[in-house]
Amino acid sequence: MKWLLIIIGFLIISGIVIGAVFYLPNISKNSCELDDVQLTQIPVSLAQSVASEQVHRNNPPFNWTSIGYIQAEDIIGEQYYYVFIFVKEGFNLNTLDKFEKNALSAQSDDEKYQFNDVATVIVGAVKEDKQIFRHFRGIPEFFVEKSNIKNYVEGNYNGKTIGNLVLASQGTTAYYEILSNSKPSGDLIRVPDKEITSTKSLVDLKENNEKRRLSGYSKDECESYKKAIEEARQSHITEWDSFN
Repeated sequence: MKWLLIIIGFLIISGIVIGAVFYLPNISKNSCELDDVQLTQIPVSLAQSVASEQVHRNNPPFNWTSIGYIQAEDIIGEQYYYVFIFVKEGFNLNTLDKFEKNALSAQSDDEKYQFNDVATVIVGAVKEDKQIFRHFRGIPEFFVEKSNIKNYVEGNYNGKTIGNLVLASQGTTAYYEILSNSKPSGDLIRVPDKEITSTKSLVDLKENNEKRRLSGYSKDECESYKKAIEEARQSHITEWDSFN
């Protein structure tokens, strides 16, 4: 009986080892990996023309004037954005600096965001992305809160301030890069709740979620997915190329 149990145990362990030998390489072989893509930067002038057409088409009958833009990217540098701010022609707050000062002194949300006289358009900054990510009335929250975020960081963390704007979730979630002695610290601060998190933790979360999702694809599903991505990419390129 003792020898029988030993033999059964040996067979079970052997089965696990053999299964691992054959199964693990197959995971690697069948994993869905996306191809690297060379991105083509869109000139600011072209992006502004796209944004201008969008804002005039959707907010008639007013004449809208661009007063500047903010450049941003996503957490892992796979998407890039131009954030254009438009005001009605003749509006007295006609520079980004004036809006920044106004946000500090304004008492109400209407005064801060200027929903009646301002429109924001977030445009893709590379040819492989779609043209319009978001379009809404008023100044974006991340701009209104910029000075408060800056003062909070500088007042609570010695030698630190804020740097570039980082947009996640297709431009719907905003962070500011935290700089330490004028260099990236590796941390981000979220707008408007001031939660601080490391860039690495957000990158790891996004990449792990992507790997987990792709690992569930069969070979055929993976090829179909990659084909759909490439078709969308080519569609975006065509849309940018045909704009005039």
